[in-house]
Amino acid sequence: MLMYCQISSHESGGGTTFGKAGIHVQPLRNQAVFFTYRDEDGNMDTGFTEQSGCPVKKGQKWVVTQWLRDEGSLGAARAAAAPG
Repeated sequence: MLMYCQISSHESGGGTTFGKAGIHVQPLRNQAVFFTYRDEDGNMDTGFTEQSGCPVKKGQKWVVTQWLRDEGSLGAARAAAAPG
């Protein structure tokens, strides 16, 4: 799982695009975006969480990124992948 928070304001550009999901996020200062790479069964995402930062046209973009671990999802994925 990933959460990132916009900590600066910029005047133009600087959003984040999730191309395969068709989503564009234009966060404001102190807003956060949260997403997970796994579904509730622990299966990996098929590319919908692939994201890219868009260029800042005016101002600066500063973000804080926090990776979060969900051992429950990881355990389900490991069990599904185990031979036997």
